[in-house]
Amino acid sequence: MMPDFDLFFGNRASSLKPSHRATHTYVIGQPGTGKSRALESWIRQDITAGHGVGVIDPHGDLFTDLVNYLASKPEVWDRVIIFDPCSPKWVTPFNPLEAIEGLSSQRLSLFLTDIIVKIWGIDSANAPRMVWLLSNCFLALSDLELTFLDLQKFLLDSTYRESLLPRLRQEQVQAYFQYEFPKNQAAVHQWVTPVLNKIGALIFDPEVRLILGGNSKFNFRQILDNRRIFLANIPKGILGEGPSALLGAFLVAHIQKAALSRADMPSRQNFYLYLDEFQNYTTDNIKDILSESRKYGLCLTLANQYLEQISSNLRSAVLNTSGTMICFRVGYQDAYQLAKEIFPSPDFSTTPKDTLKIKRLGPYPYLTIEQNSESAGWDGLAQLLVRLPPREFWSKQRGSVPPAHHRTFDVPDPIFSKEAKEKVSRLLDVSGNRYGRLKQDAKNEYARRYLNRKPGASEPEGNTPSGDGSIPFWGS
Repeated sequence: MMPDFDLFFGNRASSLKPSHRATHTYVIGQPGTGKSRALESWIRQDITAGHGVGVIDPHGDLFTDLVNYLASKPEVWDRVIIFDPCSPKWVTPFNPLEAIEGLSSQRLSLFLTDIIVKIWGIDSANAPRMVWLLSNCFLALSDLELTFLDLQKFLLDSTYRESLLPRLRQEQVQAYFQYEFPKNQAAVHQWVTPVLNKIGALIFDPEVRLILGGNSKFNFRQILDNRRIFLANIPKGILGEGPSALLGAFLVAHIQKAALSRADMPSRQNFYLYLDEFQNYTTDNIKDILSESRKYGLCLTLANQYLEQISSNLRSAVLNTSGTMICFRVGYQDAYQLAKEIFPSPDFSTTPKDTLKIKRLGPYPYLTIEQNSESAGWDGLAQLLVRLPPREFWSKQRGSVPPAHHRTFDVPDPIFSKEAKEKVSRLLDVSGNRYGRLKQDAKNEYARRYLNRKPGASEPEGNTPSGDGSIPFWGS
């Protein structure tokens, strides 16, 4: 195993030891306070130290800066995996239903169902049939080594579905489709339409469906064990909020389950996972990651802008289980609550206070100034967080370590020269050749198998699949 190194905030006097990072880090700060550049400086340190690193970015700026940085370091290219649905040249296939080493397909499928239910905000008590249908569909597709793109045909084409049922190894799933699932076509449509309406936003997106239609060429367990650098770009402004959230949630789920499957290893190399704006693509399941993943070597850094972005239950879990809290400038309401988490007492900071007093020297009075200190109180400590300049922050580590004030490292802006762009292109090609497929090849294969068209023909307006439904359009 490689030795772990301390992570430096912005000066050599203040650092995070691996033992502190193993209990996870929470970063909060308003836009424009330097939060993303701080994350970038910490990620750069992890890469330079040879650690395994994962980054999921729902905006794209952090992802772009890191790709530009890695392009200047060809010595690490063999460790880099680029996951970018917006790439004009490459597709990196990812099948969320693929089995994870050391984890049964039942557990994975049920976990994915739980994620979708929470991302969609489905009340399981009011929609038990939909939840039960999703669970059995995912179990069936996973057992048959199919993908999300097979779901439509599996549900609507009874001949296709019946031909696959004998291949199912899960007897309870086979029984569900033989005895519980309706036979009448009108009833089938009534059952499956709500599911397909929701999943359609994901599988009909022209970029996302190319990703979900193939089997992964990368393995999350190997990413964790072999110190890979995994960069995921899921910009919700381009993909849409729903597809971005589900893609991010699926990636986090696979990383979490891959970490839990490391129970068979006597020693585990730490893997550092950075989740920027994590509230966009995580659910209450993040509480399980925070409490369970430490002993399996998965170290999280969660970042967002303000507390109201996360639910009260999740907020409590993050504040109470994160071993390190980092606070850039925030609004007063958040600052007042966070001050009580960061500072040990309202007397942590004091301000000088001059008091005029009248004294006497014999019969003659005279004025004196007495210098005293006054406690800042919780309101004064909150003001410290409200008035932080850009790139400055307070940190608090669990235990007896006192809170400290820091300034982030200077991170140079990326250079977009012709030479730099050529290096980026070569890096993307290295990752694409190993873990992906040319996007044009994927589109041609999709058109041939899904739309019964010759390769290169344009898609009809709307990019909605027609023809006989969902067949995986490339193998593993």
